[in-house]
Amino acid sequence: MVLPHVKDRFTKITDMKSLCEIFKGQTIPIYMPGGNKGDGLIYFGAKNLFKQYDIIPNEIVNLPNWYRSLLNKQNKENNRFQQTITQNKKFIRGIRIKPKDAKNKKNPNINHNNLLRKDLLPKALFVYGCGGYCNIHHSMPERLAYFLNKFDEIYILPSSFECSYQIVGDFISNLPDHIMVFCREKYSYQQVKNKTRFPENVRIDHDTALFGNYDSFITENSSGKIISLRQDLEKNRDWNLGNNVVDLSAGGNHTNFMNLLNEIKKYKIVVTDRAHVSIVATMLKKEVHILPNNYHKVKGIYEYSLKDKPNIHFYENVDEINNLIKSLI
Repeated sequence: MVLPHVKDRFTKITDMKSLCEIFKGQTIPIYMPGGNKGDGLIYFGAKNLFKQYDIIPNEIVNLPNWYRSLLNKQNKENNRFQQTITQNKKFIRGIRIKPKDAKNKKNPNINHNNLLRKDLLPKALFVYGCGGYCNIHHSMPERLAYFLNKFDEIYILPSSFECSYQIVGDFISNLPDHIMVFCREKYSYQQVKNKTRFPENVRIDHDTALFGNYDSFITENSSGKIISLRQDLEKNRDWNLGNNVVDLSAGGNHTNFMNLLNEIKKYKIVVTDRAHVSIVATMLKKEVHILPNNYHKVKGIYEYSLKDKPNIHFYENVDEINNLIKSLI
């Protein structure tokens, strides 16, 4: 059951900035899911926001090999997953904590041997936002399962949720009342509120990539166009554009997000179905043409965060999309 002071704190949190105001000046453990270059922009923006409030993120950046193996088997053994990780007492010992600055006395390394003792844990955990709560990518419910009873309060930062997928829906409906969920668009927000037992703990705010400072990447010398479309199972359809398409977010991982920024800055026109390519292209003041992915994520982020920006367009009609692409290739 949620502690009284946490329940009171929840009533004061309306968005990411009010969350950061409450934890101002503190060192907070935060789980980093990893991912592609676009995910790196989520962390880039969040860290920029944290810096404004003197919050030092103590990043949980790795998982033990046994746990990774278990995740790889999730589709075959979902019904056994919760029991298995709950019984495995070695899990929390295997996490590697990466301080932002190991030499900073305010941010010491956590003793791994003490991590199982709840009385020695930090009281709050942040979880970086991501897209790992959907049909195609759904590892986050399993990844977070062990943490749920280890902290007095947990904050899942702005993410998208496809609650119609059973694993995700079950995760949301079983969340205890000491967890606050931030959604990054209205479709996820409504789904989570409808599914959870504690709708009063659900908030909506922008994808944290939008809190990044991109001023140094804005240039007047950009030219040409790029069509950056997904090549994985989250794509809306096969576009059959051959060599005219490149997936800028693919290749590398979240640590290579600067490569993504430097590539996008070259172009004047960007066509994409990638959430963070569209966000960065918008922040860099490009002419952006956004296509949908296979669920509400990209459309929702456009509607909640991007549609009022200049030169930003979203397409759902297939004929309009085909005409757009034909005009550019």
